[in-house]
Amino acid sequence: AYYFYRNLEGRQIKERTKYMYQLEYDKHIKPRVGNKKMLSINKDVMTRCYSAMIEEDGLSLCSVNRAIAILNPVFKEAMFDNVLNENPNLKMKSDLRSKYGMVQAITEVPPLYIDEERELLAFIKEHPTHSWIYPLVFFMLRTGCRFSEARALTWDDVNFEEHYISINHIFNQTPEKGWFATSPKTKSSIRNVPMIPELESLLREILDRQIKNNIYDNYSIDGYEHLVFLTLHGDMYINQCTGRKLKAITESYNKERSVVSGITMPSLATHMFRHTYCTRLCENDVNVKTIQSIMGHSNIAITLDIYTKISEKKKLEDIK
Repeated sequence: AYYFYRNLEGRQIKERTKYMYQLEYDKHIKPRVGNKKMLSINKDVMTRCYSAMIEEDGLSLCSVNRAIAILNPVFKEAMFDNVLNENPNLKMKSDLRSKYGMVQAITEVPPLYIDEERELLAFIKEHPTHSWIYPLVFFMLRTGCRFSEARALTWDDVNFEEHYISINHIFNQTPEKGWFATSPKTKSSIRNVPMIPELESLLREILDRQIKNNIYDNYSIDGYEHLVFLTLHGDMYINQCTGRKLKAITESYNKERSVVSGITMPSLATHMFRHTYCTRLCENDVNVKTIQSIMGHSNIAITLDIYTKISEKKKLEDIK
């Protein structure tokens, strides 16, 4: 435990990431090996620990691989101090894969098809219960912004004169600090996203409504004031609440509209909207480097992977 907390404190990572690493360690790893001296930690000990995380805690191999990655620098630090002779995680991922089967593929969030996207926007916009979240959904479908970026957007980040959105911060939360502002996910995430006229018009309507209803000054976090997107009650959007709302919209659509439209709406999630926007750009043959810049992908391989999949699909459709 001493080495874990010492290493965690010294790592140059975001506060939120440190908090999540500590949660994972405290819940799954510390109860099994936290009281052992580093000198007694070997591959057999860690194999039993990871196996218990899978068999007793019900974690996937992907989750355990993340835990292995968290502990690797801890063990390397102990090796540097000559406390350990070798990393107990050596070849651990391949050994666990041999024992428990192939790593489950990370579930890919499918984009909405064009007809699904149109149906969804029309349904939410006119719905008596769901219409208040329409601006947020429309924004994400027309900018590809992450949910964390969209909910932290302030009116200072909206440039109506030059027609772009500035993404330069997000909000995070830990029990110790509460809500605080931090930089986006990566350096590439700091970017300007162009606004189409339809989105610009919607944002102007939101701004006028906030001023008229006296909710323009509702929030201030670390000096960032005047949030663009507020909930029905004038609050900041929260992950869990937004997730529940999208689940309710999925259920409402499939119950109220699916029979008429012939479309079964897939389970909605905020990241689906980002993936949908990126897919639309690829479908319209936008330059790959342009897509990478707009999306804020840190590695062009991410963009190329999506682009290649869409290109293959388009080839088949063109041939047909």
